[in-house]
Amino acid sequence: MDKKANPDCRTCRRRRIRCDRQRPSCLKCVSRDLTCPGYGRRIQWVNGVASRGRLKGHPTPNPDHHHQDDAPESEHVDSAAATSSPRDGQVTDQHIQDVETGAVVLFQPRRLPELREDTAVFLDYYDKSIAGLMVWFDSDDNAYRSCALPLARRQPGLFLAIAAVSAYHGSSASPSFPDQARDRCLAVLNQSTQDLTRRLSTGSNLSARSDTLQAECLLASILVISTYEMVRGRILASEGHKRAARSLLNLFTSSSSSSSSSSPSSQSDFFLFLRNQLAIHDVLSSITAFHDPSDLLATVVPYHTPRTLFTDYLSLVHAVTLLSRNLPPPPLESHYSLADPPSTRDAFEQARAATLLASAHLPFKTAPLRRDFTRIVDIFHSAALLYAHRCLGFISVDPAAALEHALLSRRLLDQLLRLEDLRAWPQNLLWPAFIAGVECRGDGGAQGVVEGLCRSLYEVTRFGHYLGVLDFLRAFWAGDRDDWRGLAGEWEAEGRRVLLS
Repeated sequence: MDKKANPDCRTCRRRRIRCDRQRPSCLKCVSRDLTCPGYGRRIQWVNGVASRGRLKGHPTPNPDHHHQDDAPESEHVDSAAATSSPRDGQVTDQHIQDVETGAVVLFQPRRLPELREDTAVFLDYYDKSIAGLMVWFDSDDNAYRSCALPLARRQPGLFLAIAAVSAYHGSSASPSFPDQARDRCLAVLNQSTQDLTRRLSTGSNLSARSDTLQAECLLASILVISTYEMVRGRILASEGHKRAARSLLNLFTSSSSSSSSSSPSSQSDFFLFLRNQLAIHDVLSSITAFHDPSDLLATVVPYHTPRTLFTDYLSLVHAVTLLSRNLPPPPLESHYSLADPPSTRDAFEQARAATLLASAHLPFKTAPLRRDFTRIVDIFHSAALLYAHRCLGFISVDPAAALEHALLSRRLLDQLLRLEDLRAWPQNLLWPAFIAGVECRGDGGAQGVVEGLCRSLYEVTRFGHYLGVLDFLRAFWAGDRDDWRGLAGEWEAEGRRVLLS
């Protein structure tokens, strides 16, 4: 029988002191500049029949695939939905390991208690306070609202994901409810994944409209539950969910490769929206990932449509990331080149123009909003050039690039300060704030501005991972390195991921 989990935070338990159990972080951790991991049990997906012993790493038996002894062990992630990449088009059964007790069980929704809360409250809060923080620009066309909310009224997995993030962010339920809703959501998603497994094992192609609807529901649920983990500052769990979404996306598109529905242009608008939302998270997460080249190469890049914002921009940013790691970049349009500073500047200027053109349809309600959006496009342009100059080594070999880099650093900070309504765009500013921060080491005044900006972004969004970025910047400022990437790699190796999405 499982023993009851200790309610103290794990850092206090490890230090053998009494935890004050304050939320979201205990004061004993905060006062000592320690990372408070939160409370309750940690769970993780285990891609196999066991997480330890002689059966560790063995996949769940599949009658159609007997010879999988050469499959690598799955990565054990502190996450609740990190599925490994499918082998031979298969999605293996997923099991839950309770990290506190070591018990491994298969989630079964019928054995979980019913969640007795006011469903309308959660959906309304998500509509007004969460959906707008999950997209570049919020409007009535925001599919997290226009498509996900009606779907959540029919699909329990998506509703439970929304309930989890709404209950925690809005503090509208008991402290145990958000994680309980999260666990119940993952149980529902697990059963949907097993259904896909059974269909694939019988040779089915996921090409019918009903399959697309199922994929949309799964992707939307995973992205919302990943947002829940970001709100709580549980970065590894959030990253695990996004890898699960990537595996699902790859599985769905590859399994239908013999059908016309495999073409992105023939997918539903909601499916393409979710794919591009995943791409935003994937590309920006890759910036601070250094230890798994295969994971970087598997990053989802956005699918371009005339009305989609920042698609060329994100593709170029990801190309810079791969080139800086000596990895082959994704295919770029023939008119884009990152061979030298002038070509790189020209490439990002074209991407900037493409986003401004795509924004022509956006329903800006006020003139300040439209002006601020143009400023944000310029902010992203400056941040990208700073990122490219440093990561591609231009500033160390080209004096003109080094001078431009210094000017861009000051310009980026000035552009951030010129925004008329910071509260309208907090979800877009973490990545450029990070770039501004790593480029102002040694400048106490600029560091104070960036710190104030990061705190303001957190106060508006209450997304816990924003404070993790500020922690990283403080550590970088206190050190003696000129390049932030070394410290980011060390933090990643210690399990302290810096998340910029």
